[in-house]
Amino acid sequence: MKELIHKKVVVFLIGVLVGLSSLRTEPASGLKPYKIKSDLSNVSNLKEFADAIRYYGRDFSLTEEQRKKLVENGFVVIPSEAQQFFHIYESPHFGITPRIPNFITTDCVLHIYHLLYDFSLRAVEVEKLLPALRDLTIAMFEKSLELYERAKSSRLREACRRNVIFFGVAASLLKFEDLPLPKECASSVENELRNIREHKGRKKSSIFPFGHDYSQYKVRGHYTRSEELSRFFLAMTWYGQNAFPFTLKSESTDGNITAIQAMIMSWLLFNSEANKRRLVDLWDEIYSITSLYVGSSDDLNPHDLYGLIVEVYGENVDIDSFIDDEKLKAFLRKARNLRKPRIVTELVGLPEGVQFRFMGKRYILDSYVLQRLSKWPHRPFPRGLDVMAVLGSRRAEEILDRVFLEPDKWKDYPSIRQKLKEEFSRLDEREWYKTLFSGWLYVIKALLKEWDDRYPSFMRNVAWTDKELNTSLASWVELRHDVVLYGKPSGAEGGDGGQKIPQPKGYVEPVPEFYRRLLKLVKLNAKIL
Repeated sequence: MKELIHKKVVVFLIGVLVGLSSLRTEPASGLKPYKIKSDLSNVSNLKEFADAIRYYGRDFSLTEEQRKKLVENGFVVIPSEAQQFFHIYESPHFGITPRIPNFITTDCVLHIYHLLYDFSLRAVEVEKLLPALRDLTIAMFEKSLELYERAKSSRLREACRRNVIFFGVAASLLKFEDLPLPKECASSVENELRNIREHKGRKKSSIFPFGHDYSQYKVRGHYTRSEELSRFFLAMTWYGQNAFPFTLKSESTDGNITAIQAMIMSWLLFNSEANKRRLVDLWDEIYSITSLYVGSSDDLNPHDLYGLIVEVYGENVDIDSFIDDEKLKAFLRKARNLRKPRIVTELVGLPEGVQFRFMGKRYILDSYVLQRLSKWPHRPFPRGLDVMAVLGSRRAEEILDRVFLEPDKWKDYPSIRQKLKEEFSRLDEREWYKTLFSGWLYVIKALLKEWDDRYPSFMRNVAWTDKELNTSLASWVELRHDVVLYGKPSGAEGGDGGQKIPQPKGYVEPVPEFYRRLLKLVKLNAKIL
């Protein structure tokens, strides 16, 4: 049933966007400008609009400031009490209320896509990913426990013990009860679970030689909607937050245990099964779907590590050989030459350089921008406007430079921002559509241009440029947080018969390239579903 709903929503959006994107890619040149008279006598539907508002028991009249803005800019924005976009658009279309045309803006269309993205993602998480994550986690816990019980070397035994704790925490977060935890593991698991429940910032970890940011375990977004989603959130955060570095400042005392842990995890995935499925296939199922939505991790993953294990230790490796000093040194030398993460939290005490994560956080373009454009102590907090500027908004650059005076705070800021702009300008459409996340950014990018004489008069001013910048920032926030902005699921008002009301002609914001890009993104979403 849910899959049917997903498809109906996608088909609806595709149908809308096909019509919109069939317009010219760019409007015809030389559109005749117009001016609004100071007495508003050439403004259509002003009385009808006021009558429609009064129908719902509210008085309406433009203030002097609003009249002035309408004359100057060709449009005016008025606050609304509506909780959803469709509330604004539906009110003139039911019953016998006064009829006024609708102005369909990109804000509404972007918000609808946000609802589709979020709805489809959480459905996939509950129906597909959570069951796979449970199967994968309990299997990794049981296999790690088996290895721990038969390990003889103290160093190998310690690596296996930490893996039992690592997967024991994840299994507990997924509500597996009565886990057969050895006494020497149980207290560490409970300590980690307590810190996760309290989610009060950075603390020393029970199993890692560096601090851990437990504030990341505060359940948020659509993951607050159900216990299932909350469990999924906590377990995936645990897997994504914890790094297994190959370069530690304290590695002489750690004995490269974290590296051995990562090797054992990768080996287990490729050499173990659960319910007649290889564990790596379960891992791939979770990772591949989430990669299409968000992106790939820029940390090393089990595929990276297992390939290196085979290269150094051979095809038929046994984990006892992981502690062979010569082979381990050769492995670490090669591992440290693999890719380093491009997005790194720069805090004292955190591991640096090449790292492995069991299910790593994802590399996303805007996080890369925000990291590059922050610098302690000159500019510790980047702005959303940074992302818009790099995507091509001259207005965002103007506000950053002239209002917030960002170049005065950090002399390297303008040159780094310019390099990022050039880097992003070289991305072709194929690269933008590698993920739904970056495709969404590409859609927003279409709104951050200069509006010339090919566009209507109301679009050729700073006020409309600011409106589009606000639209882009708001949509970006929805993308970043993936938050559903309504309290209850929306229902459909139904019924047939009664008086037929003539439909007035509406007006759609004339940005065909925006609709073309969004149509391509929705089709990609449909393919994933």
